[in-house]
Amino acid sequence: MNKIFLGVVIIAVVGAGWFVYQSEESAEVAAVEHKKIDVADVKHVAAEAIEPEASAVKKDLPKALQVQFYDRVLGNPNAPVQIVEYASMTCGHCATFHTEVYPELKKEFIDTGKVSFIFRPLPWDDLALAVSQVAFCAAPASTPSYVSAFFETHASWVRSKKPLEEIKRVARLGGMGPDQVEKCIMDEKLRNLMQEIKRGALEDLKVKSTPTLFINETRLEGVHRMPELRKAIESYAK
Repeated sequence: MNKIFLGVVIIAVVGAGWFVYQSEESAEVAAVEHKKIDVADVKHVAAEAIEPEASAVKKDLPKALQVQFYDRVLGNPNAPVQIVEYASMTCGHCATFHTEVYPELKKEFIDTGKVSFIFRPLPWDDLALAVSQVAFCAAPASTPSYVSAFFETHASWVRSKKPLEEIKRVARLGGMGPDQVEKCIMDEKLRNLMQEIKRGALEDLKVKSTPTLFINETRLEGVHRMPELRKAIESYAK
C-alpha cells in the first residue's frame, strides 16, 4: 500500500460522512461525550486469527453461525445460547441497540455466563468499513470495547465534516495513535476480511438489514428491546 492509496481511502471516508448521515433512517442518535475505553494492551494486530475451542463450536448451528477464526467471543463460549449480531458502524439503529439495549443484555446474560455474544461487521459504506477495520485492528479482547465506544460516540463522527479526525480521537482514548488508525485503514488483509464477513452475511445468511441478531438460529431484524430478547434467549435456555 502506498501513500496515494491511503489518500484515496481517506477521501472516501471523509466524503462518505455527510452522505451517510443524510441517508440514515429517521431515528436520531443523541451526541454523547467521549468515554475512556476500559481496555488493556491495545495494539495493532490486524486480522489476528482466533481459533475457537472445540467445545465452543456449536455444531447444531448452520456453519455460517458457528464460531469463526476472526470472531471475538464475548462471555462464556460454552453458554447454551449464542448471539451473533451483524451491524454497520454507520447505522443509526445499530447505535440505538448498542447504547440503549446492549448494556442491559450484557449485564443480565453475557456477564453472567448465560450467553456468548459475537459482533460481526456488515459495513454498508466506506465510513463503516473504515471504523470496522479500526475496531478489529485492536487486540482481540479489546475489539468489543472499541465497537461500544464508536457506537456511543456515533453522532459525533458520523455527522462530522472531518470524520477521520473524530475516528482518531475515539481510537486514541483506547491507546491507538493516529498513525495506527491510518495503518488499520490501509491494511488490505483486514479490509478483505471485513468484506468476506459481509459476503457471508449477505450470501450465506441472507442478511438484508442492520442490526440483525441471530439468537442461536432465531433471526431478529431491527432494534428489539429486552422483553423480546429475553423471551428468545430463555426459549433456548430451558
